[in-house]
Amino acid sequence: MNRGNSILNRLFSNGVHSIRRLAGSDSEAKAMYRFLQNDRVSEDDIIRNMSSNCV
Repeated sequence: MNRGNSILNRLFSNGVHSIRRLAGSDSEAKAMYRFLQNDRVSEDDIIRNMSSNCV
């Protein structure tokens, strides 16, 4: 979940609402989209990880 943490940290710290604006390059944006579309990554997993980092 390291990649997920990295994406979320950058998203929240920059206050950007677009992956294309958040990514430094087209290839990085593509990697972020691939991560989020991965069948092994679920919304529940992301929320659970975020919650455990807040405690």
